[in-house]
Amino acid sequence: MTEESPRLLDVCRDADYLKTEEYALKKAKEEDFLKQKGKNWTIVRPSITYNSERLRKW
Repeated sequence: MTEESPRLLDVCRDADYLKTEEYALKKAKEEDFLKQKGKNWTIVRPSITYNSERLRKW
């Protein structure tokens, strides 16, 4: 995947699914909102949100 790869929001045609707040859809909508502001933004995702017990396990 690259910055130019299509997002789920751009290619999905399931109207019911597009109404949901699923993570990938919500994130894409938030990215669109930031792009409309016309500035460069950086989204930081800390690896530890609350404490060491909340690390994502792969």
